[in-house]
Amino acid sequence: MKTLTEQEAAFQFVLHIVKEAQDAWPTIHKTLKDSFKEEFVIEDETTAAFDLALAAIGQELQALKNLFPKDQAERIEKWVLKCIDTEEWGEYAVEEVREYGKTFQEAIQNIGAGGDPLSAIPARLLHRWLGENIERFDFQINGKKTGIISPALLMMFSSMFFAGLGAWKRLKDDFRIVEGDIPFGFDETPSGLRDSQPEPDEEKPDGTIQYYDEHGGLKEKWLPPEQISEFTTVRL
Repeated sequence: MKTLTEQEAAFQFVLHIVKEAQDAWPTIHKTLKDSFKEEFVIEDETTAAFDLALAAIGQELQALKNLFPKDQAERIEKWVLKCIDTEEWGEYAVEEVREYGKTFQEAIQNIGAGGDPLSAIPARLLHRWLGENIERFDFQINGKKTGIISPALLMMFSSMFFAGLGAWKRLKDDFRIVEGDIPFGFDETPSGLRDSQPEPDEEKPDGTIQYYDEHGGLKEKWLPPEQISEFTTVRL
């Protein structure tokens, strides 16, 4: 069985989730739009795929403690957060992932009072996407709003959201993931995706991703050649 360091596994995991979210977003949006028509209005479509990726990362991190020893799960989570704490993604990305995890854990603690861990993160993401428009999906009983998202919307989206998850389980099944030699406080080696400025005639390496920043501008990230060589390509 091939070996990956925890840093490499975290890096490949983030790259995989971001790409999967970008690929899945158009289909998810069209399906929900076709099903709920003019009621389903995304507040900011430029960041929707990015928020989908952050929610998926937050959900996937919940599986770490069930797949790895406690100390290793904690290290891997730190590496994942380090990978997304970039200049462009910054504090927003890290804070959102942490809030998704907090939402999930609160739902577990409140199961006796009706908490639903399986829908906790999808529900929070719908709130993020729809903003004030979420009120259009407030489930009503006898004409009175309940503050609960329409089960039809939540169930449909949850089924699509969970369909592409399970990356850490596949990584653990396919690779022996071990602690690396690089400490968390290192500065010399890049921890995650970073910008590269190639020459005009330089072909961009594999691993290029596109996303929208907070101002709606299309941004592009890729791994420069010297960084690509540091990581083992993983098929999830």
